[in-house]
Amino acid sequence: STPQPERALAVLAQAEGPALAGQMAGELARIHAIRGNIHFPAGRLEDCLAAHRQALVWARQAGRATAEAGALVGLAWAHYQKGEFAAADAQASQCLAMAEGPVFDRIRLSALRVRGVSRVFLLRHDAAEGDARQAIALAVAQADSFNEVLARTTLGTICLERGHGEAAWDAVEPAVALAESGNGMGIAAAPLWVLGAAASALGRRDEAVALLGRAREACGHPAIRFGLPRILGTLSCLVPPAERAALIDEGAALLDRMGAAHSAFGLWAAAMQAALAFGEHELLDRCIAGFERFAGDDPAPWPAMMMALCRRYGALSRMPRDDEVRRDALAFRAMVQGRPELAWLQPSMRAVEARVGLD
Repeated sequence: STPQPERALAVLAQAEGPALAGQMAGELARIHAIRGNIHFPAGRLEDCLAAHRQALVWARQAGRATAEAGALVGLAWAHYQKGEFAAADAQASQCLAMAEGPVFDRIRLSALRVRGVSRVFLLRHDAAEGDARQAIALAVAQADSFNEVLARTTLGTICLERGHGEAAWDAVEPAVALAESGNGMGIAAAPLWVLGAAASALGRRDEAVALLGRAREACGHPAIRFGLPRILGTLSCLVPPAERAALIDEGAALLDRMGAAHSAFGLWAAAMQAALAFGEHELLDRCIAGFERFAGDDPAPWPAMMMALCRRYGALSRMPRDDEVRRDALAFRAMVQGRPELAWLQPSMRAVEARVGLD
């Protein structure tokens, strides 16, 4: 990113005219790629997609394979931020299919990371873990601290989704030390969030609150700024109702400026789980509305299952003695228990079941 994005965009616009006049395809690919990379951290995702699509056209016309691969991974990240996880997976896979050889190593790292995190939302955890481990190995081989931190964070996230708190901790703890050493370029917030979420899953509340507080304070780097709503959402599960409401308000205000679906899922999903666990139905309704606004009409498997949880177990929380509601909840529980990739739903379900007395 650049500290003066509007000035940079103006410079690019000035450079584009002569490049177009001379049909300088390679230069035009570079101009559009830079433009896309400026729009991305600013949350202008449609503009980012448009720029990388143009970069792809010009890169192919110029026969520049590295520029083509870079445009594909730029498209993948923009789709990911928009919550279009299947499209992100497809673009990253296309990039990886063509990006062979040392000259592509940094692009491959980025493509593996975005494909890995996208596959989490597609509930393809084995494939996601494979991508994360490949990215870690490649980052270590290149002595690339930045990407090693983020790849380890992805692996830790996958472990959390599988309900493996200790494994998440082990995967990410080295990344915190690496990020805080100065070599990680100020991105400690990402692995600190995983450690906080892992501590919470393991029942270590005070430690979780402290770690998430550190993550919140560290969330300044453009690469992980989109993670702040998720940090606030996770923290909201561990504090009293008044503090929870304030954290959610802060996260919602951030989302209004970001417009990133995966950030919205991080905030609203965690807050929905807290609302379910504590029987805070007004908050649950607010969170469902916020979540659905970003999930769209055809949600990916992860958001679709989150909404199914809230419908079934929200009804159980409100009407615990209704026989039809209880049967529906029991059927949902049986389905979840038969699918290991849905382990992340079970803590919220157990909390509601214990509160309402569902055997």
